[in-house]
Amino acid sequence: MKKSSAAVLLLLFGLVLTFSCLPRKGDGEFYGQITYKVKVGGPADPEIIQAFQEMYGDSFEVSFTDKGYRMIVFKDTLIREWYENETGTVYTMLDGIDSLYFQVSREDNKLLSNGHRKETHTHLHRSCKTYFLQDERYHIEMWYDSSMYVSPKRFSRFYQGHYNIYYVDCQAPYLVQSLVMAPVNIRIEAIRIETVDVPEPEWSEKPDLPLVPVGE
Repeated sequence: MKKSSAAVLLLLFGLVLTFSCLPRKGDGEFYGQITYKVKVGGPADPEIIQAFQEMYGDSFEVSFTDKGYRMIVFKDTLIREWYENETGTVYTMLDGIDSLYFQVSREDNKLLSNGHRKETHTHLHRSCKTYFLQDERYHIEMWYDSSMYVSPKRFSRFYQGHYNIYYVDCQAPYLVQSLVMAPVNIRIEAIRIETVDVPEPEWSEKPDLPLVPVGE
């Protein structure tokens, strides 16, 4: 797996990072899963737009556990990803490859500015606040429902995309994310939130496969 492709997947998490309104264990947090749709646009050539759309897929699903999250990207080659906050490590598996790629989350681009905007929005019948992150490479704007509490400790080591900072400031998953990475714009929208309590061992544990560092 190329290093650049892995970075794109990490941004998807951010790329990601939303789940349902099902409280568990009396901790006041929310657990479950959510499905997003992905749309790529911008002033780039149509061939470049199509290449990015194929890279991201049309949709993905994120599920959350006490340990971290699991993400499934729906495309020609199904991609599964696990994040564990204890070590800040992201594991990625591709269909047809009997290996588990891993990479410790990091962010090489300097954060230039971040904070809340005054604008509010409505998405999936939820009132959303607006937050932005601007670094040397890209600009991200996110809408989030502040009633969906997430402890920032759960993503304290997720540095890619500066999402550790986002969770400190917002303490909630985003429902809409707009990523501008010239000459491509990527918009990610939640289309379904499911309040399902799936047994953790069934969907959160990564497979026992040979580990391969990203880039090899």
